[in-house]
This record gives sequence, C-alpha cells and structure tokens, in this order.
Amino acid sequence: MDYRYDLLRSNVSGILISVFDPHSGQLWRNSDGQNYGSDGIANNANYQNTTFFQFDTDTKSNRDDVINFLENVVPDNAVVVLHTLRQQNYSFYPELWESDGNVNIYSVLNKYKAVQINELKTRGSLPYILVYRKNNPDFEVKEAIGDTINQFDISHGFKLNKTEGRVLSTTIGPASSWEKFLWNYNKFDPNVDRQYINIYGIDTTGAEKLLFGPFIDLEQDLRSVDVKEYPKMKLEWYSSDTTNKTAPNLDYWRIHYKGLPDIAFNPSFLYSKNKDTLDQGEFFKLEIMAQNISDYPMDSLLVKFDLIDERNTNISSLWRTIPVQAQAAIKIPYEVSTNGQSGNYRLIIELNPGMDQPELNAFNNVAIVNYFVRGDTRNPLLDVVFDGIHIANEDIVSSKTKIQITLSDENAFLPLNDTSLFEIKLVYPGNNGERKISFSDKDIIFTPAIPGSKNEAVIIICGDFIYDGIYELHVKAKDPSGNQVSTGNYIISFRIIKEQSVSNLLNYPNPFSDRTRFVYTLTGAEMPSYYKIQIMTVSGKVVKEITQNELGKLKIGTHMTDYEYNGTDDFGSKLANGVYLYRFIIKNEKGEDYKKLNGEKYNFESTDQFFKNNFGKMVILR
Repeated sequence: MDYRYDLLRSNVSGILISVFDPHSGQLWRNSDGQNYGSDGIANNANYQNTTFFQFDTDTKSNRDDVINFLENVVPDNAVVVLHTLRQQNYSFYPELWESDGNVNIYSVLNKYKAVQINELKTRGSLPYILVYRKNNPDFEVKEAIGDTINQFDISHGFKLNKTEGRVLSTTIGPASSWEKFLWNYNKFDPNVDRQYINIYGIDTTGAEKLLFGPFIDLEQDLRSVDVKEYPKMKLEWYSSDTTNKTAPNLDYWRIHYKGLPDIAFNPSFLYSKNKDTLDQGEFFKLEIMAQNISDYPMDSLLVKFDLIDERNTNISSLWRTIPVQAQAAIKIPYEVSTNGQSGNYRLIIELNPGMDQPELNAFNNVAIVNYFVRGDTRNPLLDVVFDGIHIANEDIVSSKTKIQITLSDENAFLPLNDTSLFEIKLVYPGNNGERKISFSDKDIIFTPAIPGSKNEAVIIICGDFIYDGIYELHVKAKDPSGNQVSTGNYIISFRIIKEQSVSNLLNYPNPFSDRTRFVYTLTGAEMPSYYKIQIMTVSGKVVKEITQNELGKLKIGTHMTDYEYNGTDDFGSKLANGVYLYRFIIKNEKGEDYKKLNGEKYNFESTDQFFKNNFGKMVILR
C-alpha cells in the first residue's frame, strides 16, 4: 500500500494521524464516536467516517491526548502516518512540547526513531510528516520536514494482507503501430485464486476505454487497434484470494509495439554562437545540434525559426533537413545580418513544428537564444598597467617602469587608429611641473588598432623617472564617435624611489599552521642578483634556506610572494611548534647588501619594532 498526503492541503493547526490496522489491513475510520480524544475537524459532523484523527496541540491536555492515542490506543505493528497541520498565521506550538515533562510528543516520537522532528524545537511550525510501524524495528521509518512555502509529500510502501488487489501499469506509448500483449505468472492456485487482465486504450484527449478484457489468455493480438485513435495504452491486473489472502506472482507483462521518433536539441554535442552582443551590421551566427534520441527513424525534419524584436515583430522562416535516422544527429545552422537591427532579439528555434510528422515528445523541441544589437553609443574601455601590473594609488613602481595604456571598443567597424583620440599628461612630484605627452616623443610608442582584428589601441610610455616622490598620470580618451571613457580624466598616482632598498620581510599569516607567504617592499629600478630567506631556530641554527629559484622573481613595489612556506626543514620534515627566526638576504649585482628601506624618509610606517638585527620572528602552531 502506498500512502501520500500533501502537507499544505489542510487549513487547520495541530497534528493529524492515520492508522493502518495490522489485523484487518484497513485504515481506522473516525466514525460512531470512535474519535479517541481527537479534536477539531475529526469531531465535525462533516468529517465523520474519515480515515484520519486530528488533535489540537495548543494545551498540555490536548498534547497528552496525542501521547495517549499513540501509546495506549494504537496497537503494536500498526502503521502510523503522522503529520503537522498549520493554518495560515496560526501555530501548532512545537516550542511548548518539551515543557510537558520527560514524556512529551518529542520523546514519544524519538522512541519510534523520529529524528528530524527535533528541528521543530528551534525552527517553529514547519510542515512535518512521519511514517512508522509501532514497535516493529524492522520497518523502515520515513520522515520529512519542509517550509511554509514549498509543498512536498512523502511516500512509503508496506505489506498488508488483503483479499484482492489491482496493479496498474504506467502509460505505454505513444505508438506508431500496436502488435501484441504477452504475460505470465506463477504460484497460481486454481482452487482459491482468481485473476484477469484488462487492456485500456487512451485516446488523444487522455480518456481511457476498455479494449480487451477481462481475459486470462497469455497472449493478445493488438494489431486491430487504431493507433491514431488510441496512441497510448494502460494495463490492469486483478487478482483475489478470499481464503488464504495470497496472490499469484506476476512474472511479467509486455506490450510489443513500434514507437515514435523523438527529435530533441542536444547542445552538449554542439552549441555555438559567435556573440551575445553584436555591433550593428555584423552577422549573428548560430549552430546547434539536434538528435533523434529514439530507436525509430524520422522523415525529413522541418525546422522553424522565429526572430522577435523588442516590439514583438516576428520574422519567420522554415528550413527542411534530410531524414534523421535513429540515434543520429544533425546540425541546425542559422545566420542573419544585423543590418537594420537594434536592441534585444529573441530567436526561437522549433523542431518539427505543429507535429509536422508524428513524434513521441514535443517538449524538447524548442530552443531559445537571445542576442543584443547595439549602435555605436557605448563608451570605450581604458586599461592602465605598470610593467604589466594593475596598481593602487601611490603604489611603488620602478623608476624605469613601462606604462601601458590600452583603449578598446566593441565596434570593430570604427577602428581606434588616431592619436587625437587621446590626451595624456604626467604631473611630477613637488614643484617639478607637468608634461603633456606628445606622440612624436621618442619614449612614446603608439600601436593603432588593426582593421579585422580586436579594436584596440595601445600606448606605451617608456619611463625614466628622475624624481623621487609621487607622480600623477592623467588620461582622457574617446572613440571615433566621441564616446568618452568617462566624464573626467582617468587619474592614477604612483611613487618612485630610485634608491635600491628593501623593507623588512614579513610573513603572513603569523602564527601559521600549514602555509605562510612573505611580504616585502623593493625599490629602485634593477632587480637584485641574489636573494634567499633563511629560517633558523632561536639558537641560530639554520633549518631551512629558501632559494631565489623557489621564491621566484621579485617585483619592484610592495608585493607578496607566490611561494608558500609550509613549515618544513631542508629535508622536508615538519618543524615542531614554536618560535623561529628568519632573515632576508638580498644583494645587488656587485654583491653588496641592499640598503634597508627608510620608512620615515619616504613616509612609510616602520616595522622595525618587530625586528632585531634584521631578524624577524615566525610562530608555527599546528
């Protein structure tokens, strides 16, 4: 028997219980005054003879009725279906149940292996359902908890001794032709058992009609059934045994028929479109794969294309392909010029429109693809990097940094190939003035956009900044249509420190357990020739040397190493928890140690208080 109940159907509050009697195999009915202390709708005359008992849970007395019903009224081995009911804006008070003492609704249901119900203690009056068999440990307990919005149900199967029963098949078909029905059975006792088969035809409206039966023949010819009138079928097996209550076993039942083809989009095989957003005049191009996912061939496939704009104007077109064999795939291409288009467009592709030929399913025949066509009204995009890196304001860069300014625009038909599109200037530190960039200067390289490729212009300023301090770069740019990058200038400040120096090296995080990285500030224009990090015990024993090959290339400015130190020694063994010393050894091409960065001189916050004789401390905690 399969029991289902939708948690949100009722409009009352409390607990509803249904009981399957273990002896009769019947649901208990609320009739002849046998309501067992239940309240609410179960006592209403309109609900007499119902197969459920509803208990209010607003008072301890009412909740005691629930416990008494479950513990003293329901017999052993009965199947109990219990779920909460909540009327809108009312509670069934799960937050009060524990206050009833050691024996309460929670403790009783926990005894029957209910677990999720405990969530109601903190989550409140949410839908909850439980199925269990009283004092039967072999029965699979099922429960579920929901919310106040979504509907759900729970199902459970269990054995009951009945004198008769029916089994219905799932819907069979649709078919292109019917052939025959076969079935077989075992453990049939002709003295007490009775059984037969019914075959129902299902017409195009979903209505069912008995076509064959009742019969017991093991084979039935179905070729006479008009497949156009009854494209689907359903089977029914009836059996009864009023003496022993044991039914024969159904070995199998089968309908032999020829099915219908089923065409469906399969973008996992192929789905390609050139762009989501196109400039006016470009071609929108699309390819998508369709597959006959059935075992039956399909005639030449009709495909319909509907192109719909923002005003709901529809341009339709049809295309017929070659036949599509069983399990075969076919490419569906589409191409249209956007000349004259503007705004949002929706392309609807429908396979086999209007059931041009009989098919199993139509729900998988539609694909919708959106794209956007824009006029030349969008602003171009500006990107500025220093030696290939995006910086924050006042970051340190090399005095010989290369500043790359990139202007890009989505409209490939208006290439960025004119220096007049840019206005660039550099403001020097202090009272050292400013410089307007001229594209004729030898330290300026301009690369215009190349027609037919990405519409992108690049300017490189080959820097040789002679002053220490903070510079400002001002950039103003537009596309050939006059659309500017922004209403004002793009401004970024950067710091130059020409002296070769390095800050104290900090590890982060500190303390650490598994991984830590190193933060440093490096100034000047040249990269160091030699550097390494030494990890030592507090007694000065070197346990790990991190070479420059491991650390990787350093960069001018403040950076964190890509390298992560994992707290091991030179042999790969994990170091013990505790405090360790470390130092950064860094030398120039002459073999001289780098000077220490003077934080006060350059208005940096000093970290000297964390270091003694250039040694830092790291802590390992695992």
